[in-house]
Amino acid sequence: MNADNYPPLNVLSVVKGFDRAGLQHHITPYRIQNERGESLNVKEVRQVTQHMVGGKLQYRYTVRTEQDFYLYIFFDAHTFTWRLIREVRDGVVTIEYEGVKYH
Repeated sequence: MNADNYPPLNVLSVVKGFDRAGLQHHITPYRIQNERGESLNVKEVRQVTQHMVGGKLQYRYTVRTEQDFYLYIFFDAHTFTWRLIREVRDGVVTIEYEGVKYH
C-alpha cells in the first residue's frame, strides 16, 4: 500500500502522550479536510488497526463524520501524512483508490 497512490488529507488530530479518559486511541482524528476543500468533523472513530507496510507503520481508521459519511483513511507514521482510501456517502462508495480491501 504505497501512500503516494492515495490523495492527501489535512487532518486535525490529537496524539495521546499519556492515558486519559476520553482519548482511547494513540492518534485521534477530529476534523478532516479533503482536496476539494470540504471540511468534515469526525463524530465517531469506528475502528483503528495498525499495519506494517514495507517496514513502515500505518494506522488505518474507519471514521463516521457528523454528516453521516464513512471515511476509510490512514496515517503513515513514516511520512506523517494522512491519506484517503475510501469514502462512503448514503451507503454508496463515492471514492475508492486502488480497490483496497479495508478490514
